[in-house]
Amino acid sequence: MSAQNQDLALTQRRDDETMDSIVAASVVEPETESVPEDDSDWDEGDTLETWGDLVKAIVETTKKAFPASPKGDNFSEEAFKTYWHGVFSQLAKTIDSDADIPAFLTSPPEEEFTVALFAEKGACAFECPCCLPDVENNIVLKNVNGVTKGDLIKAFTEYMYGDTMPTVYSTKPFEKVQEPKSNEHDDVHVNEAYKKQALLLVYDSDWLIGAADKKTGKRTVVESVGPNAYMYCCEPEDFMEMATKKTSS
Repeated sequence: MSAQNQDLALTQRRDDETMDSIVAASVVEPETESVPEDDSDWDEGDTLETWGDLVKAIVETTKKAFPASPKGDNFSEEAFKTYWHGVFSQLAKTIDSDADIPAFLTSPPEEEFTVALFAEKGACAFECPCCLPDVENNIVLKNVNGVTKGDLIKAFTEYMYGDTMPTVYSTKPFEKVQEPKSNEHDDVHVNEAYKKQALLLVYDSDWLIGAADKKTGKRTVVESVGPNAYMYCCEPEDFMEMATKKTSS
């Protein structure tokens, strides 16, 4: 092997090792929730939410991998998508072999799981997704045997960084999305949604939660909504601002 080829091989190996370390550090330890002494709303036949650690891993992976994302003269749509497709393809492998993250997104397994992408959180005091408008979900997963963690991470990767441009929703015209919010919150459900196609990164996530399982502390799926997650996204140039806002709040 020539000296030049040896240098190229070494560079590629270093890049792969860096990607592996980023992804490995992004898989969060499963959280143990306190179990309420009594919760009359819980029923033993309810479906439990088990997708939390996977969705959080997507957010954490994005934060840790962002510094190496193409920027400046190295930025292009192709370079951006190639980089992030690689990041989440590696996460898919890590998640697949991680026994601490449940194989199915719910317990017992449900046949459908949906994801909605929004530019900002709900306008109510708790920034709850219940205040967001009803939209056509960006990602709809169906599996007659139950939707798995592999189904979600693969569909997310292809939707966000595949051949087409992803769509994100907002409760306000997009030129106003980054404006500071008022100190006063109105607990009112917003009915109107704007949308645009853009290169996106996930800076936070949320989902509606039901009552707690008395035995495990796991939250039940809200029956009227079904298994569903909200991912909050922005364009690359706004990522540091939005991610920092989330951390400092």
